[in-house]
Amino acid sequence: MKNKIGDVSSTYINSLIVAGESLGVDRQMILRQNKLSEHALSDPECRLSLVALMKVGQSIIHSTNEPALGLISGKRSVLTALGYPGLLAMNSSCLGEAVAVLNRFEPLASRCNRGQSNLETRLIKPRLNFYSIAPYNEYNLFVVDRVICGWYQVIEWLTNRSDLVASVQFEFEAPAYADQYRDYFDCPVKFGAECNSIQFQEKALDTPVVYHNPHLYASLLDTCEQMLEAISQTETIGQQVQKALGSMLHEGNPTLGEVAEKLSLPSWTLRRRLSEQGLSFHEILEELRKDLAINYVKNFKLSLGEIAYSMGFSNASAFQRAFKRWTGMTAGDYRKSL
Repeated sequence: MKNKIGDVSSTYINSLIVAGESLGVDRQMILRQNKLSEHALSDPECRLSLVALMKVGQSIIHSTNEPALGLISGKRSVLTALGYPGLLAMNSSCLGEAVAVLNRFEPLASRCNRGQSNLETRLIKPRLNFYSIAPYNEYNLFVVDRVICGWYQVIEWLTNRSDLVASVQFEFEAPAYADQYRDYFDCPVKFGAECNSIQFQEKALDTPVVYHNPHLYASLLDTCEQMLEAISQTETIGQQVQKALGSMLHEGNPTLGEVAEKLSLPSWTLRRRLSEQGLSFHEILEELRKDLAINYVKNFKLSLGEIAYSMGFSNASAFQRAFKRWTGMTAGDYRKSL
């Protein structure tokens, strides 16, 4: 299936390339390496795969030998670059409302089958979470860096306050360039955390947004709702199943019934609609698990036992059998071949 991991607006990828240009990267070289065109990048309606985003980031990091690309790109974030959702947040009454609408309309800029950002407001210190993209390596940390650093910039820009974030937290262990984080965050930075997040100070979400316009907010909210509905209607049932499974794979072995419940459909209706597209639930699940397993095995810091546990297998032997069925070789042999 097309873009089975997810997709992102061309504007998002273009902003990453612009950050690369600030580091001395030749734009045309990056476009050639990644088979991208100026026409696609200038079309606000164009959506590109998340794989394309990863490859562009890898190209820039390789060319510049600058692993902190995500921090550099995030620092340059401009809220208006998010289009209508950015304008909606800018006209919100308070920071909590602004963050909430950015979360709700996140799919207008990027969609990932692994999850979606979420805001936890019931904590004493509210927390804005970005989903995991584990397993991590030197070429995908930039994705999380960019999001967290971008959020940090947006919060200050919306409120004209630099004291609202209590800490920033990253799921991965401290990278080789960990010292650089101090240049981007004026708050404690924690690595090896339970999730990627920004933790707010108590009552921070009540802070007024300095650009608030209630009439414009109402108009923009209606526009964003219509755009979100239009995007949701373009998703096939197969893509909806992939998206649901993406956030469930770490919990074990999802069933068709569990996915149907998540999609608010009867099990028989989901099975029929998949069949009408020549798809089966088992095939979609196996393909996603195969992709996830291969990504995990490529991370040499994870033992095969840890991978088996993370993917919901009962033991390492069951994982090895499944991996050989998917790839024709054991996970150990596959790792050696790398």
